[in-house]
Amino acid sequence: MEQPNPMQWFQQMLADFAAHVHTAKRIQSPNADDDIYVKLAVVGFSLNRDSHEWCITHFQYIRDNYDAGYSEQVSPLYGPEREAEAMFACLCMGLLLGMHGAGKIDDRVFLWGEMLLPGFILSKGSEIADALRAN
Repeated sequence: MEQPNPMQWFQQMLADFAAHVHTAKRIQSPNADDDIYVKLAVVGFSLNRDSHEWCITHFQYIRDNYDAGYSEQVSPLYGPEREAEAMFACLCMGLLLGMHGAGKIDDRVFLWGEMLLPGFILSKGSEIADALRAN
């Protein structure tokens, strides 16, 4: 069995970031709270689970994590490209939620991915911003 590798998953999300942003921008939602960050999380989630399985607990997880670590009020640690980094974080958090919900990863690997994500973003900030500009 192949060992889980969150950094590899995040690298793949970076490679496809512009396409995922394009997909998220096309999502129509009746929920006014579904901003681009939530829509990107749904895109990441849907890579492993049907988007119809997205629920309020997933939404709240994304909102809580965005507010705690990626919003304008708390983001100085993430540098000048906050929006691109926040969008990428939400995409990857959605990916982890979808993988966990599909049974592809357990709680331990989910938490491991959660812990590695900020470091990945710090190390790839300019690449993340460049990928967003390419969209």
